[in-house]
Order: sequence, then C-alpha cells, then structure tokens
Amino acid sequence: MRHLPPPVRDALAAGWAARGLDQDGAAAVELAGSPGSRRWRVTVGDTAYAVELGPPDSAGGLATALAAAAAGVPGVAAPVPTVDGTAHVAVAGRALSVVPWLDGVPAPEARLGRAHWVALGETLGRLHALPVDGLPPVPQPDPAALAARLEAVRRRVVATRTGGAALGALRDGLREHRRALDRATRVLLTPRADRPLVACHGDLHLRHVLLADDRPVLLGWWRAGAAARERDLERLTGDGLGVHVGSEEEAWLTRGYGRVLAPDPDELAWQRTLRLVEAVVGPAEVALAGAPDLGARLAAAGDATAALAALG
Repeated sequence: MRHLPPPVRDALAAGWAARGLDQDGAAAVELAGSPGSRRWRVTVGDTAYAVELGPPDSAGGLATALAAAAAGVPGVAAPVPTVDGTAHVAVAGRALSVVPWLDGVPAPEARLGRAHWVALGETLGRLHALPVDGLPPVPQPDPAALAARLEAVRRRVVATRTGGAALGALRDGLREHRRALDRATRVLLTPRADRPLVACHGDLHLRHVLLADDRPVLLGWWRAGAAARERDLERLTGDGLGVHVGSEEEAWLTRGYGRVLAPDPDELAWQRTLRLVEAVVGPAEVALAGAPDLGARLAAAGDATAALAALG
C-alpha cells in the first residue's frame, strides 16, 4: 500500500490478507471519516474499495449487513467477507471492514421520486423480515444513564460563563427548550413494554443513502442489529430522515415495505427521544470538555443547539 504511514499500511494489509484480495499495486487515499473512525478509498487496478477502521462496537453492525446481503436483501452496502466468513478483521481492538466502492449520487443531493421511496421501503421490509437469531442488539445507551448525562450537561452549561457565542447559544437553547427536555427525561425513565425484535439498520438517515444506478443503497451499518422496528421507522416520520416524509412518500414506502407501517406510537416516541437526546448530550459534552481544538468545540455546540430545536 503506497503513500501510507506504516501502522495504517499494516492495518490495511491485514484486512486485505484476511479476505484473500490481491495487494499488488494497491494504492490508498484517506477520506473524511466519522468520529472515532478512519476511512480510505483503496484501488487495485480498476477495482476500488471503501475501507474503514471503525470502533469496536461496529463489528455487530457489519455482521448484520453481511447477513442481510447474504439473505438477498436489496440495497445493502455489505462488507467483503474474510476467508473465514466474517465481516471484519480486528486491528488493535478496532473493526476493519472492506466494502466494494459504489459510485452514485448521495441522497441529500438528489430528488427522491416514487421509485426511490418504493425501493427504500422494499429494502426495509425485507430487512425487518429477517430472522434475528444470532444478531447482536443495536448498540444504544442506557436510558437512565443518558438522562443523568443530560441533567449534568444542563447544570454545567448554565454554570459555565465562558465559551463565547456558541456556548451562549446552547445555554439559550437549553432554557428555551427546558419543558421539552423535562418531557424527554420523563420519556427516557418510563418503563417500556417488551417489543418484538427485528433486524434493523439502526441509524437510518438520508446521509446513509446513496443512489447507485438510480436505486437507493443503504450505507453506514455500524449500529445495525436487533431492535424494535420503530428504531428504523421513527426516522420515516416527519423530518427524521433528513427530508420531509409526507403522506405521499409514506404511501410509496408502504408499497415497498409490503405491509402497513403502523408503528407503535409509544415506542416511536421513545426511539425519537433517545436519538435526539443523544444528539444533544454527546456534542454538548464535547463543547464543555475544554479541548484545545476551538473549531471542534464550536461545531459541537452548534450541533447540540440544532438537536435541541428538533427536540421541540
């Protein structure tokens, strides 16, 4: 692997060898990654791959994607299995995956039409119909611990008088949305009824949809696993997906899904609350951490403030 520091080159080489792939002439270019991960585009001749060194808890999601693709679920960007049939290679305690590179249009840059929504519904319907035996649970925080972190953030932001305009905007947002935050805490701490588990993508968002050959393909399977189907369906109501899903789009999704969506409203509210509180707490903790990267702190404060607005 050319043009890479030795530790990175060795990690990629380990992933390549585990899959029996040809390494001769391979070249890698590092791409922007998600927090806690590193990504490369690796080319060997005319073939390209997306390679990611992700957090340890992404291994179960990668295995879920591989199982979904093996079961014939359409629209799954699944990893290339190793020679042992696994979806990842453990490298220094992290999960290294290799996925065939897909060219296409990111869904946020495209106009989704009827055929796209029907196809997306088909992917979800087939995914949710898979057996869940052997699937890991979708990773998610303990709700009581998350509620405690939210309360700690609220206290710290109010007590902190530094941080400039970004932290000031977050402070104003916490005050403005205090009733919504109180309501969110009550939702998180309310005991939930047991729900049937299905195979879920776990982090459904328009950023994780690519139109390849004009068909939606789901990316970003790090949080996939077994969960109540409302984990995915919650994003298909209102603006949760990153684009408004109205009655027309919902009808198209339902046609592809193959049955009435009809999510449980209590579980839907719980999943939405969990997601949005996570989106407030994580960035707010970064903004409060006092890290030397001022840009990262400002961006985190902005993300937390935006999530507050969505929480209502």
